[in-house]
Amino acid sequence: MMQPGLEPKNCPNWKTCGKVQEYSPDEVIELQRVRIVQAERELYQFRITRHEAAIMMLQQRGNSQSLEDFELPAQQSAIAQSLTELQDNLALLTENYVAPLEVNAHRYNVKRPGRIYRNEEGQLCQERRIYWYNKLTASRPIFEPSEDAPLEEGLEEKRPVRAIHLSHDNDPRNMEGRLGLERRNRLMAIHTQLQVAADALAEANAIATAPMGNVLAELHELIARTPDIEVNAVAESEAAESEDAAVPDDVDV
Repeated sequence: MMQPGLEPKNCPNWKTCGKVQEYSPDEVIELQRVRIVQAERELYQFRITRHEAAIMMLQQRGNSQSLEDFELPAQQSAIAQSLTELQDNLALLTENYVAPLEVNAHRYNVKRPGRIYRNEEGQLCQERRIYWYNKLTASRPIFEPSEDAPLEEGLEEKRPVRAIHLSHDNDPRNMEGRLGLERRNRLMAIHTQLQVAADALAEANAIATAPMGNVLAELHELIARTPDIEVNAVAESEAAESEDAAVPDDVDV
């Protein structure tokens, strides 16, 4: 907890720091801190654990990073903006007809008799004209029946039907019906993408809240594998090398 400009000999925590290694990380100790106020030093006491002191030191001197350093607030803002835009776009999609999931469009033809004419051999012939129509079909009766559909005997209300006729290819009913299928398909694709985003956010939350005990476990395992250093032997070796390298008195240095 030493401050810049404070000499070790003047540190009020000199004795405490010498014994602090004997304390557990969560045992409370009392320290004194120097504060410079108007060019004068002031001492004040505070209680702290070794664990809290380590966090304080690293946050003050370890260049602790913020969310902005990882551009996380900008990403969150972009996600919020995208969600707002998506809500507006979804409202536009659902302003018009959206087909149900089990509905498809079908194009079919009807052959009908046309005009009667004589061929080159003088025989009477009749044209057969082909008319193309469209319809929406469902796997079960889900559509409202038309107003002119007959009421079945014994029923008070008309039953739902499985198909809606959309008339010719260029009829607005056919065009809007097929656009409704496209809107349905787009909403399904959006649902898939939102599920991917939801899963990604859930994974991000899981990463943020995951326990970090494995980091300390790996550190303890590393410490356990590190051999003890024979301090005395090293000191004696260094002393011997120092004596061998001594400079004679008659040599100018």
